[in-house]
Amino acid sequence: MSSTRLVLGDVLSMSITTMRRIKQGDSMSVYLFNAVIDFCVQENLNANIGYKIRDELVTYMAFADNIVLFAESKEGLSVNTELLVT
Repeated sequence: MSSTRLVLGDVLSMSITTMRRIKQGDSMSVYLFNAVIDFCVQENLNANIGYKIRDELVTYMAFADNIVLFAESKEGLSVNTELLVT
């Protein structure tokens, strides 16, 4: 068994004990990864920081377990990175 804690804003959750792990390559890992990534990148979409291609603002691209963040400046990229990490 192992345990983890979640941080939401400034609040640290109580310890969460896991009874079973999902191994890399498990068919369930794709769904869990997508759920977490969707939650994380929503902050990036709301920040409206990205790179404009024609009339479209591109903030990130994700495929499998890779994410590429876009910004027009170092500062914008720093903000996008911070939003993704926190």
